[in-house]
Amino acid sequence: MVEKSFGALMNPLTEHLTEVGETYTQHLVKAVGFGIAMVAGGLACLVHALFPFLFVTTGSSCIRRLHRRMEDRRASMVDRRDPSTRLHLPQGGEQLGS
Repeated sequence: MVEKSFGALMNPLTEHLTEVGETYTQHLVKAVGFGIAMVAGGLACLVHALFPFLFVTTGSSCIRRLHRRMEDRRASMVDRRDPSTRLHLPQGGEQLGS
């Protein structure tokens, strides 16, 4: 009975790790890094709310940096479920939107 409930718990975990193509440790490190950056950016925004002359661009810079990291990660990731959803980048003389 315990094995069955543990297996049910592990399925969503292993499913997500497979989708993103990471080991548990790789995912842990990346998620913690994102979380720390988000907390730091949020704290900078709170300080900025009280003292508008401090951390003027820190929050927005943090959001842009995290968004760029996430988009870069998505672009390099191959969707294992549906190959037709892979990112198509132009090659040679091909133009964007072709």
